[in-house]
Amino acid sequence: MIRRDADGQWLLISQVEHARLAGELAAVWGNEDVAALPMPHALVPAVIRHDVGWQTWEARPTIEAAHGRPRSFTEMPMNEACRIWSRSIDCCASIDPALQLRHWLLVSLAEEGWADDDILRLLAELSSAVAVDDVPPRALERTDPHALIELARTCRVESTAGRAGRALAALCGLWVSRHFCCLAQRALAGRSGESLVTRPLQEFLWQQSPKQRHWREAATVSIAETELEALMNSGLQYLQALDAISLWMCCSPSPEPFETTLPGGQILRLAMCASGRILAEPHPLSVARLTLCVPARRIDARRYADDADLRQALAAAPLEHVRWTFERETLSVP
Repeated sequence: MIRRDADGQWLLISQVEHARLAGELAAVWGNEDVAALPMPHALVPAVIRHDVGWQTWEARPTIEAAHGRPRSFTEMPMNEACRIWSRSIDCCASIDPALQLRHWLLVSLAEEGWADDDILRLLAELSSAVAVDDVPPRALERTDPHALIELARTCRVESTAGRAGRALAALCGLWVSRHFCCLAQRALAGRSGESLVTRPLQEFLWQQSPKQRHWREAATVSIAETELEALMNSGLQYLQALDAISLWMCCSPSPEPFETTLPGGQILRLAMCASGRILAEPHPLSVARLTLCVPARRIDARRYADDADLRQALAAAPLEHVRWTFERETLSVP
């Protein structure tokens, strides 16, 4: 959960929604100035789902006892954080990337006002086995569905029942596992004497090692070994960059300018202006303008007595949306 200061109150944003935001950027990433994602039909679903392990905890969030605040994702006990990371990884390693992408496409088209018959006709064209009842209803603004349609048309991959589909799912698992292993290694640095922190992290890294070997073997069914290392590295770098951009957007209403390094060493700089308007140098998206939003709950910034007190406040809190707009415009960054 992201806890964001908001005029004497807190806005609470789900980690799952933060990951979806990163996925919406991924779906329209790349143009003549910025390289497109590698294997977007696999990487986009991995980005969307990389924090799905938070769902269980966010359904029953807890307070940070010393101050009675809702726990931010940076304040989790390390053993709980490692369990959440593990759930996210296992979920990503078992998803059908094509089906996940088309689920998201279905939701987007419905929210754009497409007629049911037109949606079903498109899904038939894409040979998708999407069940409407499986898709959670959301009344949110989303990525331009036309970009998703074009992406989905390139995604005639087998389901996870087939070898190629299992290879793509394994690749998703590898990207997300390596992402969280990087976070674990960073958290371990300089903390050799703190066993409550270091032991769960060491166990997590130990558990991920054989899983990564297994997924790597599964991925080579459809990806040449000579290509796999570069694909794992570039996909990981894009996942890390998109995750960082989304967190930069969500964590503060007026953050400092931000920069990140993309695969190949390209520097991407971003600045947030009034009303959530975002300018980037270079502009990284395939569309000139993109409006995004995430749902949030606003609660009083006070000391909560216990977990039940926090959950009661959340249940009564109104739902609102935080919005941003990426625009193609020259950004003057020193």
